[in-house]
Amino acid sequence: MVGSRYNDFYGEKWAQIFSQELVLHKFTITSGLAIGIDGISHKTALKHDGITVAVLGSGLNKLSY
Repeated sequence: MVGSRYNDFYGEKWAQIFSQELVLHKFTITSGLAIGIDGISHKTALKHDGITVAVLGSGLNKLSY
């Protein structure tokens, strides 16, 4: 899942719908775990007992917010 850090209600709602449907069909939600659509997708996956994987491009010692 990829999306904006500065999403609106519409983007949040569709991220939830897509994530939920993917999880219910046994897909793993994978993204960078950034604030915004990425984070919403991960939270939705966990809410529906799905699998979620966060990929950090910079490593744990160089997190950016």
